[in-house]
Amino acid sequence: MQVAYAMFNKNKRGMEDKLYFVIWELIAIGMVTVILVLAVRGIAQNSSYWKKYYSTDLGLMADIANINQGDFVVNYQLKKSADLPSAKPPEIVLTPTRVEVYDAPKEESKVPYTWPYARSRSVESVNSSTIAELIVMSKIDTIFRIDTSAPTDAMTCPAFDTAQALDAKTAFNIITVDDQTRPAATALESIMKTKGYGSDPGAKTLTTFILATSHTDSVLIIYPADTHMSIAGKMSCLIAQEFNGANGPHARTVTYVPDQNDNNQTALDAAQQQVIDTYTAAVSSDPQRSGEFWVLVALPNNPAIDPGTVAKSISTALEKYYIAP
Repeated sequence: MQVAYAMFNKNKRGMEDKLYFVIWELIAIGMVTVILVLAVRGIAQNSSYWKKYYSTDLGLMADIANINQGDFVVNYQLKKSADLPSAKPPEIVLTPTRVEVYDAPKEESKVPYTWPYARSRSVESVNSSTIAELIVMSKIDTIFRIDTSAPTDAMTCPAFDTAQALDAKTAFNIITVDDQTRPAATALESIMKTKGYGSDPGAKTLTTFILATSHTDSVLIIYPADTHMSIAGKMSCLIAQEFNGANGPHARTVTYVPDQNDNNQTALDAAQQQVIDTYTAAVSSDPQRSGEFWVLVALPNNPAIDPGTVAKSISTALEKYYIAP
């Protein structure tokens, strides 16, 4: 009886020791958690932390903007001013080589944080700065900047991975529907020949440009809506962007869906429709032409439109679209 009682007391003490150990463990974990929470909270309220965070984050975003082949617009929300030690947003500065973050105003800031970014040679970085809780970083065409509002007077084009070296092995087909567009087609063919596109006997046709006369006062850039060829939308957008930037007739893009011309407001005539149907049938029946697409440029019947301007707008958009890897 005494032996059993002694064993019971021994087991009881062992259980009490384990219980005390668990309690002390919980207390220790609680203390560490409180210390970590206070430390993180202190860091989060430190202006140096946020300046370093914003410079790094915006610098990496600038990298993405510069390697992106389409237009780029991002609304970037900063931490609320009331939660910052200085109770006001920092001054964000964009230079041609880096993003800089200062306590506002920057003339009185002693510890700026900077982050370099890889600027594309084809992009022009505009020296700009903001002191606001909302920053808009944008690259429209070749202009890269930061501001407090989105650009409203520019056409933005979608981005697609269209890396392709333009050389003698890459060709472009040009079709005219009527005689009025023949001068523009001739000027475009001359540019293609000067650049050496398609001079190789085994050159592959990437895109076919169909030049026609528009029944409106605007230049209509029409492209197929087929999902497989949706990248034609970017090419069309870039061409329209070039026309609108050349102070010529207003240009707009229109999606073409077979048998829905009225809905698309393209107002294609019978000759234009026949060219598209013939081209589509030829590409569909030839596996070697897989991936090739068409863009129809419908020009207003206006003698004042310079054929050279038309050709330059299309060729410039072409070089922006096909960017060598």
